[in-house]
Amino acid sequence: MTTAPAKVELSPARTALRRAYDAAERAGEPSWLEAARTAALDRFEEQGFPTRKDEDWKSTDLRALEERAFVPASADADRAVAAAASHRLAEAAVITVSNGRVVAADPLPDGVRLRGLAEAAADGEAGALAESVARSDRGRHALTDLNTALLADALLLDVAPGAEVERPVQIVHVASAAGDGAPHAAFPRIVVAAGERSRATLIETWVGADDAAETFVDAVVDVRVDAAARLDHVVLADEAARALLIGVHRASVARDATYASNVLTFGGARVRNGLYVTLLEPGAHADLLGLYDLEGEQHADNHTVIDHAVAHTTSRERYKGVLDGRSRGTFFGRIVVRPDAQQISSDQENNNLLLSDDALANSTPQLEIHADDVKCRHGSTVGQIEGDSLYYLRTRGIPLATARELLTYAFANEIVDAVPVAELRDRLARRLTTVPDAAPPTA
Repeated sequence: MTTAPAKVELSPARTALRRAYDAAERAGEPSWLEAARTAALDRFEEQGFPTRKDEDWKSTDLRALEERAFVPASADADRAVAAAASHRLAEAAVITVSNGRVVAADPLPDGVRLRGLAEAAADGEAGALAESVARSDRGRHALTDLNTALLADALLLDVAPGAEVERPVQIVHVASAAGDGAPHAAFPRIVVAAGERSRATLIETWVGADDAAETFVDAVVDVRVDAAARLDHVVLADEAARALLIGVHRASVARDATYASNVLTFGGARVRNGLYVTLLEPGAHADLLGLYDLEGEQHADNHTVIDHAVAHTTSRERYKGVLDGRSRGTFFGRIVVRPDAQQISSDQENNNLLLSDDALANSTPQLEIHADDVKCRHGSTVGQIEGDSLYYLRTRGIPLATARELLTYAFANEIVDAVPVAELRDRLARRLTTVPDAAPPTA
């Protein structure tokens, strides 16, 4: 007599997400997208949510996520536009996104084109999007598959070859719930292509419409930087107080091209920034900067991988953390040098400043080198404000709170000063110096 296998009980989250997939209206979608969705959902259901047993997820505990019966969030244009108003940059052309769907857009600069999922499928130019949704991070990041299965729309941003776009493009993502008390989830998908010899600046701002709402944002952004192009890419996580934001950014960099990233984390209960950059051809360069400024019970996990796939490629990485209260900040950075990827140069550093005895910073820089003619360096530090520096400022009549603010600003300024948009630099500097008489010096 054989015993039937025990029935596997799915968690509330997985049950709700499967129901959402089954109930979604997908009539008229192209066959390539339907096939990609089905394969992605199968992979996600096989793997499930990442756990701390997974090497890449040791610092981010998603067990509470399993117990939430998430409802896919619909677009709410009025709330999104209202919430985005205080985050808009006057210098930028702004695209407002509500729970993964574009709801408003300024006229874009010459050389920049915006399309959605339906338009891309209809005009027969969905190659980059089809490639994005077909790509799996199996075994490393199952949530990219969940995004593919449940994305409601996509945002495709193309910079024309040779275009020198002086005006920044800002995408303001607004996560909101329906006000019914249920936790809501959104699955934004963005595909960016910077054409050969182009120059452009892209700013992603992730915000919430309601601090009382519980939201889960599972975002995937794919970036391609073609030969001799440069893309400056700023990602600002300024989510609501109860938000969980998990973002995956995957960038490929071609010959003599530069991808300059600046990832800034200020808001959100839990934020996971995953950044995976592949240097595909000789002359490709990646410049990765990041700052996480945390307080209270906030948790931020910065996970980066730079893959030197070929010879004669270079990279530089600088991440800094400022942690107060009982916050937790993690940096994991891996530099991979493939076999025969000779004569590459890579420099990585992570520094953390603890403003509280209860704050905790974890730093794991890694080098994985399979070639011998390379120049690689990495390092990390964790410390508190130096007593001598604080004493020096106090002896000159500067109040304690102001002195702490000034020293914090001095520590973080290297990252803030590299932000390519002056208006955003000023806003960030003032957030780091909240004491009125500790405003940052002006040029």
